[in-house]
Formats: sequence, structure tokens, C-alpha cells
Amino acid sequence: MDAIQQLQQYIDESNRIVFFGGAGVSTESGIKDFRSVDGLYHMKYKYNPETILSRSFFTKHTDEFFPNDLEDLERKLRRNQLTGGTAAVFMEPIGPESGTRPLDKDFNKGVEALCRKYGALLIFDEVVTGFRIGMAGAPGFFGV
Repeated sequence: MDAIQQLQQYIDESNRIVFFGGAGVSTESGIKDFRSVDGLYHMKYKYNPETILSRSFFTKHTDEFFPNDLEDLERKLRRNQLTGGTAAVFMEPIGPESGTRPLDKDFNKGVEALCRKYGALLIFDEVVTGFRIGMAGAPGFFGV
């Protein structure tokens, strides 16, 4: 029995189901939910929703760029533009590994400019920074 069939069996045999998706799935993605008219299952994608939400899809379709290296990021954005573009650049605004590899002060502005140039959404992971560096968070602090 594959994973999808196993999940279907769990659903069929359950009295109640709790989906722990959180705001990261619904709010930040712009997906109101999964099954409404505007939901994930009614949108047209190259891949089915289960594939898109899988760890293997994320691993296969994600590029890492080096801290403080805008040229590296631009190479990847330019290459991706040839095959459909980049949906988003997701980064920690103080640097990878919770700031243990700090970024140059103007790096975030450079990333923002490249995201605008290539039509990618810039998302700051602010689990560590949040409101700790200012009431406007990292975007306010860095002027992004």
C-alpha cells in the first residue's frame, strides 16, 4: 500500500480529522484553503497538489544561493527565468543559521532588487528576528 492509499484509509476510518497547516500554508501562500473555489485543488498547476506539498518536490525544486553573493542569486534567477521563473526567494534576513553567518547590511536590498527584476516574491523567515530588531521587523530595519 502506498502512502496516498494509506492516508486515504486513515481518512476513511477516522471519525475526526485535524489538519495542522497553520498560517504558513494558508495566509502566506495566499491559498485560502485546499478545497474552496480558490483553493489549491481547483488551481491549475503542472504538478498535482500532493506532489507540490511533498518534501521530495521541495528538495528537487529548490536552489540555495550563497550569503552575500548577489551574483550567485542572479545567475540562478536568470537560469530559472528560462524555464518558467522563480516563485519566491525565501531567506533569513540576518543571515543563514539564525545569523551565525551574517549578511552585509545592504545585501537584503540587493536581494529585493533582484526579486523585483525577475518577478519573484521575497519572503523573510522572521522566526528569529520577528519584532526583535524593530517593530516593523526585518523589512523595516533593512528598508526593504
